[in-house]
Amino acid sequence: PWPQGIYALFPSYNSNRPVELDRPAWNNPIVRGARIRTVWRNIEPEQDKFSWSYFDDAVALAERHGKTVGLSLAAGTFTPEWVYRSGAQRFNFTDTGRWRASKPETMPEPWDDAFLKQWGDTVRAMGHRYDAKSSVAYVVMGGMGKSIESFFVKTPEDIARFQSLGGTARWLEGAKRIVDLYAEAFPTTPFFYAMAWPSSRP
Repeated sequence: PWPQGIYALFPSYNSNRPVELDRPAWNNPIVRGARIRTVWRNIEPEQDKFSWSYFDDAVALAERHGKTVGLSLAAGTFTPEWVYRSGAQRFNFTDTGRWRASKPETMPEPWDDAFLKQWGDTVRAMGHRYDAKSSVAYVVMGGMGKSIESFFVKTPEDIARFQSLGGTARWLEGAKRIVDLYAEAFPTTPFFYAMAWPSSRP
């Protein structure tokens, strides 16, 4: 069945300190489940050496309390360094926003073949572990932007460089390939796209 109802959005485990998973939401009768978020460098710090314990613990809690989870794994700026050593091209940009100071960031180009090969292996490993689990209600796709959402360029300089590489049309090529990866890895689990323009000028 498709996921429905209220899901608690747990904080993202995107640093070296795991998020506490044992929260009151599990005991709330009107909450159907929780969205569990982490990042690629935590799951696969070294190539082909996976650490699924964070997701596994969340799945176990959901099963214990009769609830379900949505899982999201972000690539983007949270891509492990070994991916670049394997040949993925960096896109350097300035991360900026209304509520935070601007800072330089880097992420793989979402259409880059070397990135998509490594990301595809990771997504397939995730699907092998969690697809068709009754306690996993849905998965949110990663790899299209700087975090789980698909946007990443905002400044005029970054937008100009993005356009010089093919812009939204080139990004769409990568996005379609990422959708195909998730369709292959999760044939029985609904998967969603956290939608946003990759550039502030589509």
